Amino acid sequence: MKNTFFNSDSIIRNEADFVINDEDSIIVDLKHVNIYGLPKFNNDLDKYQYFWLKTKVYRLYPYLLIAVKQYNNIHDSLEINKNDSHFKKYIQNRQKQLSAEYEKKLKALTKTEGKIFSKLMYRATGKTVFDIIKELRSGWSAFWWNTKAKAFDIDLKEPYDPYNIRDDSYVENILMQAYEFGDLQPIPRFDANNN
Repeated sequence: MKNTFFNSDSIIRNEADFVINDEDSIIVDLKHVNIYGLPKFNNDLDKYQYFWLKTKVYRLYPYLLIAVKQYNNIHDSLEINKNDSHFKKYIQNRQKQLSAEYEKKLKALTKTEGKIFSKLMYRATGKTVFDIIKELRSGWSAFWWNTKAKAFDIDLKEPYDPYNIRDDSYVENILMQAYEFGDLQPIPRFDANNN
């Protein structure tokens, strides 16, 4: 039996088996309980921001899955050696392929979605987008991409920090609830040191 309860402060989901022994007793085998408190909103504007971010996260998540998969594939298929000419050619060919396939979709993102996407990449990989570009291309390339992004008020060096940044804490809450309720599938954390 699965139940989901809602109130103004939290979402509680439980899975339990109820066994009735006789008329006087009920045995409850509680298998799993998760309690998710919605963030405390200071005002209606904060509440609007949370649900607006939720829409953005759900829209961006398919792109994130693709980006993380591509990043992981590069690590799985090659021993990273930036000075190797084969690696450089491989990266250039992959960039051309991905640009042809996704450039129009990514250009359609708003600047806010770009910021959120950058944060989600950090959350999924443990590296800023700046560090990923620097790792796969060069420091010079990362510098130029960051300069271009700053023209749109996006900092590719900014980390994901749900403990100190309000919007990041909202995003973390959104993701945890989405994972628990099966709306989104969690991304396994990639560790480049284990490859």
